[in-house]
Order: sequence, then structure tokens, then C-alpha cells
Amino acid sequence: MTLLPAASRAMLPAHTAQPPDTGAKKLPLAELAGDALRSVGASVSGDQIGSIIGVAFGCAWGIAGGVSLPSPWRVATIIGSLLISACLVILIGRFEGTATGHFDGATNGTAVAGEVVAIVIAAIALNRTRHSSLIPPAVAAIVGLHFLGLWRATGNFSFVWLAGALCAVGFLAGILPRSARLSVTGIGSAVALWAAAPSTVVRP
Repeated sequence: MTLLPAASRAMLPAHTAQPPDTGAKKLPLAELAGDALRSVGASVSGDQIGSIIGVAFGCAWGIAGGVSLPSPWRVATIIGSLLISACLVILIGRFEGTATGHFDGATNGTAVAGEVVAIVIAAIALNRTRHSSLIPPAVAAIVGLHFLGLWRATGNFSFVWLAGALCAVGFLAGILPRSARLSVTGIGSAVALWAAAPSTVVRP
């Protein structure tokens, strides 16, 4: 009867010594995961980051423009926006070897912050003056100006003409009838952003 407790107590140190070993094995895995994430981030250039941001904006604008269309066109526009954006992201990734730009996160962050503040102010002002239909064109122009900050963040001049194109879309949509402003702003902005995406990673 006294041998069983003694044997069980003798086996306890062997079991209690195992948790530190499993904990020691987790540390290299965590380091490998961190190295993998850092390598992925290092492989994406500033031009690619800027292009992906533009494609994301284009997808959002395409969906927004399709919402105001009749039912058959609405579904087609939304699905088309998602497919076009996905294809462009894949295309941008294939230019990994030729994209050599830098990316200044602080400059881009400042531009994004200014963009958000300007959009909020414009939306409040236009709502209070009962010109809410002008909000989409105004937002398109503000987003366009935001790409000037992205140009400064990446050094890629393609973002300058993209800024001009979005401002032009906003202006043209603003002088159209109210019923057409959202769809024209959304689809026009999406086309400009999608067209600019490849040119921002392929430099002459």
C-alpha cells in the first residue's frame, strides 16, 4: 500500500518538467512568424502600397456609384467593381521587381487625416445648406487632393494626374442634374483610380 504513493510521487517531477519544454518551443515559432511578416512588408514597395490604396478607393467608388443605378445595373456594377479591383491587386503584385519607390507613412497619414477632416466639414456644410447631392462630387475632389499627399509620400508623379482627374470628375458631376451626381461621381472616380493603378507601379 505504501509503494503506490511513493511511485506516484516519484513520477510527478517528470511530468511537471514538461511545460517549460513546450513553452521553449513556442518562442522560435513566434520569431519565425514575425520574420515572415517583416519579409512580406519589406517586399511591398511604396509604389505598390500607393497603387493598392488607389484600387481600394476605386472599389469603394464603383460600389457607391452602382448603388444609385437600376437593379440589373446595380448588381453588375458592384460585382464588376470587386472583380476589377481583385484583378488589379494581383497585377500590381506582379510588378514587384520593377517598383522601386519609397513610402513615407507620416506624410501619407497627414494627408489621410486632412482628407477625413475635409470630408466631414464638407458633408456638414452641404447638408446644412440643403445641397446634400453635392456631397459625392465634393468627396471625389477631396479624395483627389489627398493623392497629392500620396505623391509626396511615394515620390510617384502618377498620383498628381490622378488627383487632377478626380477633381475633374467631381467638378463635372457637380454641374449635372441631382439624380446623376452619385452614379457619375462613383463610376468616374472608380475608372480614374483603376486606370492609374498600373501606371503607378510601371515607371518609364
